Amino acid sequence: MAVAPLRDDDQEREYLAALMAADELAGLALVPRPRWMSMGACRWHPDVDFFASSGNEEGAKTICGTCPVTDECLAYALERYEAEGVWGGKTPSERRELLPRRGPGRPRKQPLHVVTSSES
Repeated sequence: MAVAPLRDDDQEREYLAALMAADELAGLALVPRPRWMSMGACRWHPDVDFFASSGNEEGAKTICGTCPVTDECLAYALERYEAEGVWGGKTPSERRELLPRRGPGRPRKQPLHVVTSSES
């Protein structure tokens, strides 16, 4: 899939940021977005679906390769345990590998009784 190059036009970025701010003021934005989101390369490619269910992970990851805020995006997804989509150039399975492994949990109150071959 050929991806159009990212346009580096500060005026368009400012316009986009102003639109997002206007949405927030008008109450259209449910949750205020972090400022870095307005600078993401994905904002310039609305025709590309960044969700894993679309089967277009490689196209999304190509766009993420040109993004100036990949680190912030990945950190955002890891903090929120995002289970869907390409965030920061990583698929859900790639992000799961980056998360710390959970420990074994609390120790048991009573040890397990292991049946040996002589007991059966």
